[in-house]
Amino acid sequence: AALNAAASFDASAVAKAQDETLAEAERLNVLPAPEKTPFEHKYAARKLLQERCQVLEAALPGAGTTTPWVRALLGECEAALGDIGYDVEEPHAADPCYARALAALAPGAEALDDSGDHGDEDASEEARLQAAAADEETAEDIAVA
Repeated sequence: AALNAAASFDASAVAKAQDETLAEAERLNVLPAPEKTPFEHKYAARKLLQERCQVLEAALPGAGTTTPWVRALLGECEAALGDIGYDVEEPHAADPCYARALAALAPGAEALDDSGDHGDEDASEEARLQAAAADEETAEDIAVA
């Protein structure tokens, strides 16, 4: 059930479809793996989640004030795709999913690079202000969702 950005946005239908997609993906993930095709069910779950991501991405322009919520749903699907990537021994496919999940769930977080940082004591005032603004924006997005 693809969303048409021009159609009226129905949050309850989006939530129901999200729940159904995640439940079906989980059901597929826990099915016993066939010996000859051990990842068959996980690939089916991945396809289902990829299709859901496409629907959510298409819904973003028409989501209006619920955009942070739709982004959170997208992040949820991307994180599940990352999990499947590791399950099927494809970390090269999983890592971009996790990066997209982070971008959807915490916009601007990818601009903050904490690698090698031992706290804020050596950060510039500008970097601390940028981090505080990103934290505040994320908190507002979560509150709105």
